[in-house]
Amino acid sequence: IEGLSALEESVFSLIRDNPGISKLEMSSRLGKSEKTIQRAIASLLSKRAINRIGSNKTGYWEVA
Repeated sequence: IEGLSALEESVFSLIRDNPGISKLEMSSRLGKSEKTIQRAIASLLSKRAINRIGSNKTGYWEVA
């Protein structure tokens, strides 16, 4: 996807490969804080690259 930072690309790839992945798991895989992951997710959501389906606890990510 055009215009994504390196971190956003990494988060996007993890979500694409594992739609049920948690922010905690992403942060440990990428060696970043959960807050940093949250900001990357917020950016991806605003760019409409990903969507959240269902609740935070039982939902999953969808690549747009």
